[in-house]
Formats: sequence, structure tokens, C-alpha cells
Amino acid sequence: MENNEENAVERNQNDLKKIIVPDQYFFNISLMKYCILAFFSFGLYNIYWFYRIWKTIKEKRLLNISAGARGFFGVIFVIPMVLEINKILKDIKKKRTLLPSAILWIIFMLLAKLPEPYFLISLLSFVFLIPVHMALDTINKYYGFERINKIIKLHEVIIVIFGSMIFILALCGLFL
Repeated sequence: MENNEENAVERNQNDLKKIIVPDQYFFNISLMKYCILAFFSFGLYNIYWFYRIWKTIKEKRLLNISAGARGFFGVIFVIPMVLEINKILKDIKKKRTLLPSAILWIIFMLLAKLPEPYFLISLLSFVFLIPVHMALDTINKYYGFERINKIIKLHEVIIVIFGSMIFILALCGLFL
């Protein structure tokens, strides 16, 4: 009887650990995976990525914000996002300035309004978010969360295949 109670207590403690101790601080994917998904989704992956970052900031900083709206309107909220990340970096005694990266990302996103074929340069806007990604990795490592999601899931493969087809069709339409 006592053994069953000990097992029940141990199971409850393990369940509690799963709730209290997350497997990551910030949403943590490999840099290569981020770049592939950001490029082949034509930047749409950034909406999800921003949402996940804002969700963490909301939880850790106890802010009353809508992470979904801030993710969707990333062009407007990328600067406040990197300022919050800079605060966290300052808290852990790591000095980085992510503001120039955010400003350059906004500028490159606006280049999508250029005429053909020059608008294609905006597809490279994700490059300016690489320092942000690296800062999130630094924060995760500081808090002991070094597990990086490198596994590409089926829906991500579909995004890459679909995005590749659209990209090839866009190039054909521009140059043929």
C-alpha cells in the first residue's frame, strides 16, 4: 500500500515538473530551419515566430498584451520586441543591440513594394533577424535550455515545397 502511495507521489511530482519546468525559455529552432522556413514561406513564418516570442515575453514580463496581434503586425511591433529582448539580455549581463537589425528588417520588408523584379530583394529580409535568433539562443543557453528543435515536420515540408513552387513560378513569370 505504501509503495503505491510513493509511486503516486512520484508521478505527481513528475507531472508538476512538466508544468513548472519548460523545455525552453524562448521558442528555440535551429538557425538553418528558421532561415529555410522564413524564406520559403515568403516571410509568413515570421508571424508565427514573432507570436511565439511575444507569448514568452508576455508570460515572463507579466504584460497584458495580445501575442497573436503583435505577431501578426510584426512590422509594427518588431522594435518593441527587440527592446524587450535587449532588456532580458541586460538582465543576464549580455550586451547586444538588436535595434539596427529590427530597423533593417522593416526596411527590407517595405522593399516588397518595389516594382518587378526588384521586390524579390525583400525575400532576404529574414537575414536581418538572424541576430535576434542568436540572442534568443543566448538567453535559452543562459537559462539552461539548450535543446534546439531541428526536426522538420510534415507541415513544414509542405510549406517549403509549396513555397518553392511559388518561387519558381514567380521567377518564370518575371523572366520568361
